[in-house]
Amino acid sequence: MEDEFLDFALKQDVGEIALEACFFDALDDGLCAEIKARLDETGVDRVLGWGHPEGLWGGDKPDELEALKRHLPQTRKLGSTRMRIVAASMNYAKSPREELIGKVIPLLAEATKAAEEEGVVLALENHIDFTSREIVRIIEAVGSPNLRVNFDTGNCLRLFEDPWTPPPGSLPTRSRPTPRTSPPGARRQPLGQLHLVAGVRGRRGRHRHAWGGKSLASRGL
Repeated sequence: MEDEFLDFALKQDVGEIALEACFFDALDDGLCAEIKARLDETGVDRVLGWGHPEGLWGGDKPDELEALKRHLPQTRKLGSTRMRIVAASMNYAKSPREELIGKVIPLLAEATKAAEEEGVVLALENHIDFTSREIVRIIEAVGSPNLRVNFDTGNCLRLFEDPWTPPPGSLPTRSRPTPRTSPPGARRQPLGQLHLVAGVRGRRGRHRHAWGGKSLASRGL
């Protein structure tokens, strides 16, 4: 299955793919080495995704923290320094907010400390569990450059938030250069904006995009 996915993704001329641990054995060192070698050969960036669909279960299953930690060295073995994670899911969207936030902060703080030791940056996705303001609050509470945000504009819309107006104090974790098929002088766009535009144009049938997990590498913007 991994070969089929890589074959498809690389044919789309993508610049980055997301490797979701729920779809392959990320704890298999030999498999990670094979994937790394192939992506290194083609020069495609990659990020490991951990936790779909429930992640840390909103703090209800602390043992899941150990599963997260076990994937940190695998991120490096895949040739990446970024691991996208989730703390909960839409099943927690209506949970008491203070209780939920209070349960995930210490788990994320411990995960971040482990990530720092491995040289990995964790990217916490808004997973229809927390609003953008709550995500910022969590990030600030942990207070480490090794815990950043993976801003999913689709999930943002599902909580009736405006993806074009980030909450006060939020910062983009990184920007993706506009694709090489863009006209000269095209501006750089935050990853979240690129994701949204690609999805809208793709649905209209006028835009080609390939995806691996939630990361989009788009053409023609």
